[in-house]
Amino acid sequence: MWFLKKKKKKNNSISETIKKLNNLKGKRIVKNSSEELNGIIRTFLKEEYNLSQSLTIEEMMKELKKKRMNKQAKLDLAAVLIETYEKEYKSKTPFTKEQLKIIINKAKRALEEMSA
Repeated sequence: MWFLKKKKKKNNSISETIKKLNNLKGKRIVKNSSEELNGIIRTFLKEEYNLSQSLTIEEMMKELKKKRMNKQAKLDLAAVLIETYEKEYKSKTPFTKEQLKIIINKAKRALEEMSA
C-alpha cells in the first residue's frame, strides 16, 4: 500500500501550496508578489519533483518538460514561472492586484489538475 501513502503526500503538498497561493492572493501589498509566487511554485516543484530551486528559468523549463504530469498543468506552471520571472527581472514594475489574481488562479488550476 505504499502507493496510497505517496499519493496522499502529493495531495497534501498540493493543498498546502494552494493555501499559500490563497494567502498571497489576499495580501494588500503586491510589491514583492512575483518573488513570493516564484518561491511558492519553486518550493512545490522541489518537494514534488525534486527540481532544484536554484535553476535558471531556462533550466527549469527543460527539467519540467522531462517530468511526468498532466500536460495542461505543465503548460500552466511553465507560464506562471515565465510570467513571474519576467516581472521580477525584466519589468521592474510589480504585478497589479488584478494581474496577481489572474496568475495565481492559473497556478491553482495547474495544481488542481495535478491532483485530479
